[in-house]
Amino acid sequence: MDGQASRGGYFNGAFPPDTVTFAGAIALKVATGVDTRDALVSGFVEIGQDMGAYFPEPDMSAAEVEHLVDLIIRDHNAQVTAASPQAIALLDAFHAMTVAGIVYSFAEAGDTQTALEDISDSARELVEHGVAVRGYCFAHAVDTDEMIMNGQLAIGYGIFAEAGSTPDEIGRDVAAILREHGLPVRPHLSSDQRIVVGPIVYELPYQGMELAESGD
Repeated sequence: MDGQASRGGYFNGAFPPDTVTFAGAIALKVATGVDTRDALVSGFVEIGQDMGAYFPEPDMSAAEVEHLVDLIIRDHNAQVTAASPQAIALLDAFHAMTVAGIVYSFAEAGDTQTALEDISDSARELVEHGVAVRGYCFAHAVDTDEMIMNGQLAIGYGIFAEAGSTPDEIGRDVAAILREHGLPVRPHLSSDQRIVVGPIVYELPYQGMELAESGD
Protein backbone atom coordinates (compact mmCIF):
# COMPACT_ATOMS: atom_id res chain seq x y z
CA MET A 1 0.00 0.00 0.00
CA ASP A 2 1.62 3.28 -1.08
CA GLY A 3 1.25 6.72 0.47
CA GLN A 4 -1.69 7.71 -1.71
CA ALA A 5 -3.51 4.43 -1.11
CA SER A 6 -3.23 4.90 2.65
CA ARG A 7 -4.94 8.31 2.55
CA GLY A 8 -8.59 8.44 3.48
CA GLY A 9 -11.52 9.50 1.34
CA TYR A 10 -11.67 12.88 3.11
CA PHE A 11 -8.86 14.01 0.81
CA ASN A 12 -11.40 13.92 -2.05
CA GLY A 13 -13.64 16.59 -0.53
CA ALA A 14 -13.74 20.36 -0.70
CA PHE A 15 -11.79 20.67 2.58
CA PRO A 16 -8.93 18.12 2.54
CA PRO A 17 -6.79 17.88 5.67
CA ASP A 18 -3.45 19.67 5.66
CA THR A 19 -0.99 21.15 8.13
CA VAL A 20 -0.56 24.63 6.62
CA THR A 21 -4.07 26.14 6.37
CA PHE A 22 -6.76 26.88 8.95
CA ALA A 23 -9.41 24.84 7.14
CA GLY A 24 -6.95 21.99 6.68
CA ALA A 25 -6.13 21.97 10.39
CA ILE A 26 -9.82 21.74 11.26
CA ALA A 27 -10.23 18.94 8.72
CA LEU A 28 -7.39 17.03 10.39
CA LYS A 29 -9.22 17.06 13.71
CA VAL A 30 -12.53 16.12 12.09
CA ALA A 31 -10.83 13.19 10.35
CA THR A 32 -9.36 11.99 13.65
CA GLY A 33 -12.83 12.15 15.18
CA VAL A 34 -11.92 12.59 18.85
CA ASP A 35 -13.18 16.13 19.58
CA THR A 36 -16.86 17.02 19.76
CA ARG A 37 -18.20 19.63 17.38
CA ASP A 38 -18.44 22.19 20.20
CA ALA A 39 -14.87 21.46 21.28
CA LEU A 40 -13.68 22.02 17.72
CA VAL A 41 -15.45 25.36 17.55
CA SER A 42 -14.14 26.44 20.94
CA GLY A 43 -10.59 25.38 20.15
CA PHE A 44 -10.41 27.10 16.76
CA VAL A 45 -12.26 30.35 17.54
CA GLU A 46 -9.29 31.87 19.37
CA ILE A 47 -6.94 30.92 16.52
CA GLY A 48 -9.35 32.30 13.92
CA GLN A 49 -9.44 35.68 15.59
CA ASP A 50 -5.64 35.98 15.43
CA MET A 51 -5.01 34.06 12.22
CA GLY A 52 -1.80 35.82 11.23
CA ALA A 53 0.11 34.13 14.03
CA TYR A 54 -0.77 30.67 12.71
CA PHE A 55 -2.22 30.46 9.20
CA PRO A 56 -2.32 32.43 5.91
CA GLU A 57 -6.09 33.01 5.91
CA PRO A 58 -7.56 36.36 7.09
CA ASP A 59 -8.98 36.63 10.60
CA MET A 60 -12.43 35.11 11.14
CA SER A 61 -15.17 35.92 13.62
CA ALA A 62 -16.46 33.30 16.03
CA ALA A 63 -19.59 32.88 13.89
CA GLU A 64 -17.47 32.39 10.75
CA VAL A 65 -15.32 29.76 12.48
CA GLU A 66 -18.41 27.94 13.68
CA HIS A 67 -19.86 27.96 10.17
CA LEU A 68 -16.58 26.68 8.69
CA VAL A 69 -16.40 23.84 11.21
CA ASP A 70 -19.92 22.76 10.22
CA LEU A 71 -19.08 22.93 6.51
CA ILE A 72 -15.99 20.77 7.05
CA ILE A 73 -17.91 18.21 9.11
CA ARG A 74 -20.58 17.94 6.42
CA ASP A 75 -17.93 17.64 3.71
CA HIS A 76 -16.09 14.96 5.66
CA ASN A 77 -19.21 12.88 6.17
CA ALA A 78 -20.10 13.18 2.48
CA GLN A 79 -16.79 11.45 1.70
CA VAL A 80 -16.60 9.02 4.63
CA THR A 81 -19.83 7.08 5.14
CA ALA A 82 -18.43 4.07 7.02
CA ALA A 83 -15.52 3.32 9.33
CA SER A 84 -12.52 1.68 7.70
CA PRO A 85 -11.55 -1.77 9.03
CA GLN A 86 -8.17 -0.44 10.16
CA ALA A 87 -9.71 2.44 12.12
CA ILE A 88 -11.96 -0.04 13.92
CA ALA A 89 -9.02 -2.35 14.52
CA LEU A 90 -6.89 0.46 15.94
CA LEU A 91 -9.54 1.67 18.37
CA ASP A 92 -10.31 -1.92 19.40
CA ALA A 93 -6.60 -2.50 20.01
CA PHE A 94 -6.40 0.50 22.34
CA HIS A 95 -9.35 -0.79 24.33
CA ALA A 96 -7.70 -4.21 24.53
CA MET A 97 -4.60 -2.58 25.98
CA THR A 98 -6.63 -1.27 28.91
CA VAL A 99 -7.74 -4.83 29.65
CA ALA A 100 -4.06 -5.84 29.55
CA GLY A 101 -3.17 -3.18 32.12
CA ILE A 102 -1.73 -0.72 29.60
CA VAL A 103 -3.19 2.78 29.87
CA TYR A 104 -3.52 4.65 26.59
CA SER A 105 -4.01 8.20 25.31
CA PHE A 106 -5.07 8.67 21.68
CA ALA A 107 -5.16 12.06 19.92
CA GLU A 108 -6.40 13.99 22.96
CA ALA A 109 -3.07 15.56 24.00
CA GLY A 110 -1.14 18.19 22.08
CA ASP A 111 2.31 16.92 23.06
CA THR A 112 4.11 14.16 24.94
CA GLN A 113 4.09 15.93 28.30
CA THR A 114 0.33 16.49 28.19
CA ALA A 115 -0.23 12.91 27.05
CA LEU A 116 1.73 11.61 30.04
CA GLU A 117 -0.28 13.83 32.37
CA ASP A 118 -3.51 12.44 30.89
CA ILE A 119 -2.18 8.91 31.27
CA SER A 120 -1.32 9.50 34.94
CA ASP A 121 -4.87 10.69 35.60
CA SER A 122 -6.36 7.67 33.78
CA ALA A 123 -4.04 5.28 35.59
CA ARG A 124 -5.14 6.59 38.98
CA GLU A 125 -8.80 6.08 38.05
CA LEU A 126 -8.14 2.53 36.85
CA VAL A 127 -6.21 1.63 39.99
CA GLU A 128 -9.08 2.98 42.09
CA HIS A 129 -11.35 0.56 40.21
CA GLY A 130 -9.05 -2.38 40.90
CA VAL A 131 -7.28 -2.59 37.55
CA ALA A 132 -3.65 -3.73 37.68
CA VAL A 133 -1.83 -1.08 35.67
CA ARG A 134 1.55 -2.13 34.22
CA GLY A 135 2.44 0.46 31.61
CA TYR A 136 1.14 2.94 29.08
CA CYS A 137 1.11 3.91 25.42
CA PHE A 138 0.12 7.08 23.61
CA ALA A 139 -0.23 8.89 20.31
CA HIS A 140 -0.57 12.66 20.70
CA ALA A 141 -2.10 15.11 18.23
CA VAL A 142 1.05 15.49 16.11
CA ASP A 143 1.23 11.70 15.80
CA THR A 144 -2.41 11.41 14.73
CA ASP A 145 -2.00 14.28 12.26
CA GLU A 146 0.76 12.23 10.65
CA MET A 147 -1.55 9.22 10.59
CA ILE A 148 -4.21 11.19 8.72
CA MET A 149 -1.74 12.80 6.32
CA ASN A 150 0.50 9.84 5.56
CA GLY A 151 -1.06 6.67 6.97
CA GLN A 152 1.65 6.15 9.61
CA LEU A 153 1.03 6.25 13.36
CA ALA A 154 3.85 6.42 15.91
CA ILE A 155 2.88 5.09 19.34
CA GLY A 156 5.06 5.82 22.34
CA TYR A 157 5.12 3.50 25.34
CA GLY A 158 6.58 3.22 28.82
CA ILE A 159 6.15 1.88 32.33
CA PHE A 160 5.02 2.82 35.79
CA ALA A 161 8.10 2.10 37.87
CA GLU A 162 6.20 0.63 40.79
CA ALA A 163 4.41 -1.92 38.58
CA GLY A 164 7.45 -4.14 38.01
CA SER A 165 7.30 -4.45 34.21
CA THR A 166 10.15 -3.38 31.93
CA PRO A 167 9.83 -1.07 28.91
CA ASP A 168 10.73 -3.98 26.62
CA GLU A 169 7.87 -6.05 28.03
CA ILE A 170 5.36 -3.25 27.53
CA GLY A 171 6.66 -2.57 24.03
CA ARG A 172 6.32 -6.23 23.09
CA ASP A 173 2.80 -6.36 24.53
CA VAL A 174 1.68 -3.20 22.73
CA ALA A 175 3.08 -4.48 19.42
CA ALA A 176 1.49 -7.90 19.97
CA ILE A 177 -1.95 -6.43 20.67
CA LEU A 178 -1.73 -4.28 17.55
CA ARG A 179 -0.75 -7.29 15.45
CA GLU A 180 -3.51 -9.42 16.99
CA HIS A 181 -5.96 -6.87 15.64
CA GLY A 182 -4.54 -7.22 12.16
CA LEU A 183 -2.57 -3.97 12.06
CA PRO A 184 0.80 -3.67 10.29
CA VAL A 185 3.52 -3.04 12.88
CA ARG A 186 7.04 -2.15 11.84
CA PRO A 187 10.08 -3.54 13.68
CA HIS A 188 11.36 -0.95 16.14
CA LEU A 189 14.33 -0.24 18.36
CA SER A 190 13.34 -0.71 21.99
CA SER A 191 15.60 2.23 22.91
CA ASP A 192 13.28 4.54 20.94
CA GLN A 193 10.18 3.35 22.82
CA ARG A 194 8.14 4.18 19.71
CA ILE A 195 6.18 1.68 17.63
CA VAL A 196 5.11 2.64 14.11
CA VAL A 197 1.84 1.28 12.74
CA GLY A 198 1.30 1.58 9.00
CA PRO A 199 0.48 2.02 6.34
CA ILE A 200 -3.14 2.24 7.46
CA VAL A 201 -6.31 3.90 6.21
CA TYR A 202 -8.00 5.62 9.15
CA GLU A 203 -11.53 6.66 8.22
CA LEU A 204 -14.41 7.38 10.61
CA PRO A 205 -17.67 9.20 9.91
CA TYR A 206 -17.66 12.22 12.21
CA GLN A 207 -20.05 11.57 15.10
CA GLY A 208 -19.79 14.87 16.99
CA MET A 209 -22.65 16.91 18.36
CA GLU A 210 -25.42 18.30 16.16
CA LEU A 211 -24.40 20.95 13.67
CA ALA A 212 -25.64 24.50 14.07
CA GLU A 213 -28.86 25.27 12.24
CA SER A 214 -27.29 27.38 9.56
CA GLY A 215 -27.31 27.33 5.81
CA ASP A 216 -24.36 26.55 3.61
